Amino acid sequence: KVDMHLLKRPRALVLSVGWFATDADPDEVTSLCRFVERESIDASRVFSAEGRKAPCTLDLLAIVVFKDAHYTAFVRSADGEDAWTYHDRRSTVAVGDFEAVVTRCRDGPMLPYLLFYDALIADPERGLRYVRCDDGGL
Repeated sequence: KVDMHLLKRPRALVLSVGWFATDADPDEVTSLCRFVERESIDASRVFSAEGRKAPCTLDLLAIVVFKDAHYTAFVRSADGEDAWTYHDRRSTVAVGDFEAVVTRCRDGPMLPYLLFYDALIADPERGLRYVRCDDGGL
């Protein structure tokens, strides 16, 4: 068992997904996408910070996917809405809501490899802002 104490909880988390082959079953890809869509991560359950118990929710911000021998990414809108863009080399395309991301991953097939979570909140005037995970304030 490894136990590490941090002075502050991180405000970001990257999870790596391992696939056994590049031709994964579309149902497996869909299941993974559905799981990461519905689950925010409570950083206080993942990381311990000395003397701090304030909650900090990490939400899905981006997904790096693998298709056709290269990596591309889906990124959530800067205003915090359920609007996603697809980034492939030099182009960026509006995709729509997360359901459209799931459809593209399933039909691609695009294999999610990296899941980027961040402690962000939407502010209508300033876009996304970080929440301080160490004290729960803004």
